Amino acid sequence: MLALFDDELYGKRRQVSFQSEDGDEMEIVIDTVKHNSSSSYVLAGWVKESLVANLVDKYVAVVYDAQYRKGELSVYPTEHGLPRI
Repeated sequence: MLALFDDELYGKRRQVSFQSEDGDEMEIVIDTVKHNSSSSYVLAGWVKESLVANLVDKYVAVVYDAQYRKGELSVYPTEHGLPRI
């Protein structure tokens, strides 16, 4: 929630760090959040930084379970391919 409502210095969006099961890390700027169920959310945004070079500047949708702190990330080449949430 801080990624949406608590801008960092100079109004820049706060980045959220995610880590894959392989240990790859990425910083995602979240633009949209939808609450699915008691602990499940759908997040949409774009990858600002990543150890996986081909993910930078790609758009992503994440289904995230806050209770288990795990989720599934889908990558899209453009914002137009993102599912509506």
